[in-house]
Amino acid sequence: MYYGEVLIPDLVTRAAAATLRPAVATQDPAKADWFLVPHYSTCFYHACVFSQDPRPPEDCKLATGDYLAAILAHVRNDYRHWNASHGTDHVFVFSWDQGSEVLGWHHPVRTAVRNASHVTLVGSRDRTDAFDPLRDVVVPPYADLRAPRALAALPFPVVVVPTPPAAAAAAARLLLPSPRRPTHAYFRGTILPSPRYSRGARQYLRELARAHPPPRYAVHTSHAPRDRYWAELANATFALCPSGWSAWSPRLVDAVAVGAVPVVIARGIRLPFEEVVRWDRFAVVMDEEEVSKVDAVLAGVGDAEIWERRRVMMREVRYMLMWNDPPVPGDAFYQTVRELEKLSAKRRAKG
Repeated sequence: MYYGEVLIPDLVTRAAAATLRPAVATQDPAKADWFLVPHYSTCFYHACVFSQDPRPPEDCKLATGDYLAAILAHVRNDYRHWNASHGTDHVFVFSWDQGSEVLGWHHPVRTAVRNASHVTLVGSRDRTDAFDPLRDVVVPPYADLRAPRALAALPFPVVVVPTPPAAAAAAARLLLPSPRRPTHAYFRGTILPSPRYSRGARQYLRELARAHPPPRYAVHTSHAPRDRYWAELANATFALCPSGWSAWSPRLVDAVAVGAVPVVIARGIRLPFEEVVRWDRFAVVMDEEEVSKVDAVLAGVGDAEIWERRRVMMREVRYMLMWNDPPVPGDAFYQTVRELEKLSAKRRAKG
């Protein structure tokens, strides 16, 4: 799910070399609207905290800030474009859970890159330290959809090739005789005791599952092997996607991939590509403070509505949330380019 900071620069580099049509990248800076700054801050941070001799998270964030500061110094000293625009036409991909917070709260480089646009997983309605809705682009996390073996063993086939031509065929096979799947609602992931974590939403879901155990609510507090996770998720009518330390969840794209209706529980979340992806037509979205209503809300979603939400999700928007290598027109890569094109047009209009 953190692969975006590696994948996106790689796709851009190869797109520039391949002269794709329509053109989305160039090796000629005179023709560029944006300058992408490749970096692997999330990889650097994780290598620090998960090493054989791990360091405290805050120390690793400061070290990550130093790492990116060295890259930015190179950009400033060896290229003229940053200083000409003060970085306003530069792009950084931050694929960590809290975006640029991976650099540490008070590291000077975090302020230095704030003029640039950030492509990030963490979107919000309001401006935060990690996201500016007027400047940044929120994208879906990368999901590895190379047909887990467990999906082939289900009583209905799940096709996870996300290209537009395959989307309609996949959807036709995912629309079962009954819209209800064996599990009513499903979640698997970390649940910490602190009420600050998930603003209490995940803890509430755990108690709800204790009161209404599987097959009504399947809430698991440990991670599982990949095939088992995909099989469990694909067997669910609803996929519970509560916030954790931040307002996003990789489960969102996983749910869309297998046709489980996403239930997004996160206050003030800005979802990927909202101008073209009509989230209200297929997802259930609520604040963490409303989580006590989740059972009643889901009970009120009838079979016909589940059918329609799944139809929209699978046939109209699924491919827009998937990353392909190489990119496929209309997929997450091209939607990201489209978002950046809109931002550059606004920047030109301001002069």
